[in-house]
Amino acid sequence: LRYINAQQPTAELRPQVAGANAQTDEADLMPYEFLEAVEDSAIRDKHTPVEVLQELLPRYPQHPPVQLATWIERFFRLWCRNQWKRERLAPSFHLDDRNVDPRSWCRFPILSGGFERELAELRSFVASGSADR
Repeated sequence: LRYINAQQPTAELRPQVAGANAQTDEADLMPYEFLEAVEDSAIRDKHTPVEVLQELLPRYPQHPPVQLATWIERFFRLWCRNQWKRERLAPSFHLDDRNVDPRSWCRFPILSGGFERELAELRSFVASGSADR
């Protein structure tokens, strides 16, 4: 089990290529710490993409605003795209206060506008230089 527990989380969706780095969830998405912060702000606190960026800019000065905005946009796009999967989650017992199960806590429509307008506002906000520190 030590070997299994030492591995990085991965969906292993792409075939491995000799000499190439293995696919990992964190490399494909964003740093887990940042992902959790985006989820808290966007889902728990119901902030728009621009509000998420404004909240997280001072907490992550090691990353350029454009990188943070890219990760935030990825989160919102994947959140909308994967609602169908969340609707199919098997009922389960939760021991924590973080739950994206749409039947018990986090309702979100399967069909939505995908935050297109809000993500366009995020891109404009960053392009205007308003996100610069």
